[in-house]
Amino acid sequence: MNQESREERKQNIMEFWKQVLFHNLSTKLLSIAGAILVWVLIVNIDDPYRTKSLIVHVETINEDALHSEKKVYEVVEGSVATVKVSGKRSIIDNLASDDIRATADLSELSSVNAVAIRVGLKKGNTSDVTLECNQVLKVSLEDMEAQQFRVTVETTGTPADGYSVGECSVKPSLIEVTGGSSVIDRIATVRVSLNVNGASQDFVKRLEPVAYDKRGNRVVSSTLSFS
Repeated sequence: MNQESREERKQNIMEFWKQVLFHNLSTKLLSIAGAILVWVLIVNIDDPYRTKSLIVHVETINEDALHSEKKVYEVVEGSVATVKVSGKRSIIDNLASDDIRATADLSELSSVNAVAIRVGLKKGNTSDVTLECNQVLKVSLEDMEAQQFRVTVETTGTPADGYSVGECSVKPSLIEVTGGSSVIDRIATVRVSLNVNGASQDFVKRLEPVAYDKRGNRVVSSTLSFS
């Protein structure tokens, strides 16, 4: 086969492939685009992208930043947050509130005593899920105060037949109560409640102290702590 014949054959092969590739090119491109679209639709029908909202309790962190300044705080807004989670249905349907951690860093409090709530997954790949929360946590600040109070015992219930309540002693008899100054000022007494119902012998029990005001109403505040 001479050189001219080889060149002619080569030219014919190239012309053939040009006809194959470029004949009805627009139709072929539309077919490819249609196939891709169908594939995307099938994937999304099988596992579509969706969004749902979850209610999450907000955790405060870095409280020591306030304690070091002799301040205590109470949350006035934002103890719970609404978190929008988005992603594939197969992942989102299996997510619950317990899978999300929402935190408010008290070391980043603004001048109006507010801080942005940050959210994230406790476990798993966060790149597969988008989380959104636009809420803030707001607190009220107050000077920290500590004061000692004598602990008294209040008994409830009725002992077993033939028995009566004898002497009740508390250890320690004095405890230090820490909290906001306005809360500490309200405290008149600190008591523990001992249930003696059906008791027929001496016993020891661990009890939680409770603070009361002058009217006998319980003093409740998240700033209160007992030594």
